[in-house]
Amino acid sequence: MARFRYRAIGPDGVAQPGVVEAADAKAAVLLLREQGHLPIRVEPEEAAGALGRLLSAEFAWRRGLGPEDVAEATHELATMLAAGQDLDRALRYIVETAPRRATRACFADIRQVVRNGASLASALERHTDSFPPLYIAVVRAGEAGGRIAEALERLALLLERERAMAQAIQ
Repeated sequence: MARFRYRAIGPDGVAQPGVVEAADAKAAVLLLREQGHLPIRVEPEEAAGALGRLLSAEFAWRRGLGPEDVAEATHELATMLAAGQDLDRALRYIVETAPRRATRACFADIRQVVRNGASLASALERHTDSFPPLYIAVVRAGEAGGRIAEALERLALLLERERAMAQAIQ
């Protein structure tokens, strides 16, 4: 039996990484499906190189918002800020239009922290289960350089590419 690293959408709808033992990759996929998971990526454990481990660590989505929610909200924030809207109005828009309650709650808290005088990056740090360290660092750099809209747009593109790659592998 070989060990395979996987990334799958669990029965609760949240993407999660893990390791499974199976005879081959096909058997690992079948096993995950039997457990109610929707496999996105399955690869031999030793095949994950340093870059793969770094990306998995940086974009490992945990209990918080799913990658789709974060990518969509990031794109909306970038678009609104690039159009000249202020951050408070952009965050309010996301809170009011988000389809999922968890997304609304997360961004309502972020908005409140920003309204109390904190930076967006500081507000995001309160939600490390939804926003990985790389995401927060890019936002912080965008704020420091006065180019937050551009930083968010680049993050949105990165997240969209990751999602497209996962769908292509699936």
